[in-house]
Amino acid sequence: MNLNNSSRRKFIKRTGAVAGVSIIPSKSVWGACNSSGVSGGSKDTSETCSVGFTEFGGRSGGSWDKFLEEANPNTINSNYSLDERDDQGLKKIHGMFSNYSNHKWNELEPKDNDEPWVIDEKRRKIQDIKRLYDDINDVIVNTPDIDLGGSEGGEIPAATLDLSEALQGGGIAKQLACVYMNLHFGFIQRPTSFLTNQQYMEHLWGVHHKGNVSLETTIDSRWEQLGTGTSSYISSYNT
Repeated sequence: MNLNNSSRRKFIKRTGAVAGVSIIPSKSVWGACNSSGVSGGSKDTSETCSVGFTEFGGRSGGSWDKFLEEANPNTINSNYSLDERDDQGLKKIHGMFSNYSNHKWNELEPKDNDEPWVIDEKRRKIQDIKRLYDDINDVIVNTPDIDLGGSEGGEIPAATLDLSEALQGGGIAKQLACVYMNLHFGFIQRPTSFLTNQQYMEHLWGVHHKGNVSLETTIDSRWEQLGTGTSSYISSYNT
């Protein structure tokens, strides 16, 4: 991957044990499972530091890490060209998003005997695929580091998550990055007790440290379960 030339590429100080998670100074805490124990007073840690098995699903890192390379030039055209995008990402879109199921990148290469209407249709689909690829890439490289809560020196360390860094690594950081991407693009739904994706991510970071399950294993076992392998998301460029 040609990530070194990306002007928007974010790097973190590898102060944490896992690439993609940056341990930071003490900060305020929100989540249902956090360094101060619990929020909600009467509930104990076993109740609040937990997750539902069916919360997870969607696509794994093997899908999301195919969208790390940025387009150059950063424009949408109808040419059958990568423009430095990852061809594996372009090829995955039709299988990930139901509204693009007939947008198979390998079938869009122009042919000498194509009718004019076929050429126009291929060009439209090429633009659609590039727009969605760039939409995904934009979330990965431009989302500010996600606040995971915690506290300095506490049982749950204060930390932030860099999506781009995490998707290039492994372990719990990559699993959390995938959860965030699956939430953002509609493969899975956030539990209603959390107002934002960030609050939910903070809770999961707490569960990773204080819960009675292996969060990494739980997330990893649920990819594409219960019909979560596809999403009806449509690129914001098309709305």
